[in-house]
Amino acid sequence: MAKHRNPLQSGNVSGKVDENRVFATLRGQTYSKRYVVPKQPNTKAQKETYARMSWAMKLWQRWLTEEDREAWRGYARKRKRVDRLTGADVRAPGHTVFVGSAIQCKRAGFEAPRKPPSGPEPQPVGLDLAPKGKGLLIQWDKDLSAIFGPAYKAHPKDPLPKVELRMAVTPAWVRPYESLFRTLAFIPLSKGQYLLNPVQKGKRYSFLTRVISSDGHIFRPSFNFLILQ
Repeated sequence: MAKHRNPLQSGNVSGKVDENRVFATLRGQTYSKRYVVPKQPNTKAQKETYARMSWAMKLWQRWLTEEDREAWRGYARKRKRVDRLTGADVRAPGHTVFVGSAIQCKRAGFEAPRKPPSGPEPQPVGLDLAPKGKGLLIQWDKDLSAIFGPAYKAHPKDPLPKVELRMAVTPAWVRPYESLFRTLAFIPLSKGQYLLNPVQKGKRYSFLTRVISSDGHIFRPSFNFLILQ
């Protein structure tokens, strides 16, 4: 049975209308859709994702102190994001921000951060793409002060940031959905380049680039692409 909070016109409705119709909410917008029994193929990638999320939530519950958790909540309240579909301000709760940071660090080979990042949010890192021989040379700015700000100084004991390259290969005229991107590699930011070899002509190579630092900063990704003729 569908549930709603008065007034009904407010749009805050959820649940089944009958056996064939349900209400749901996505990004603050209420809509109705045909009810379909959810499929759960339990692929290897899904199981790995679930395992990482479970691991990170256990860290939040058992490893962090209440002081640590409150620090992450405060950090989350200051992080402002704009929803790409609705334009509304989005602020995730503290545990969601910590889980995202911990998982990113684990995937990049860093330890989970106990404290939230300090200082201003770093800038996204763009790419320069150019064919090279039978491959594609991917380059980025490795100047840490340009990304983290002029006052940035790396602690000698902290691992240096890494670049996560996510790639999607499609026909030349197709811009891929975000779900098509797959992680290509994690590369030290200081290396400054990566050679993808071989590549195919007549294809569109699209990249989402995110820098991951050992203190748990979640960077906004940047998008680049090159159509190989």
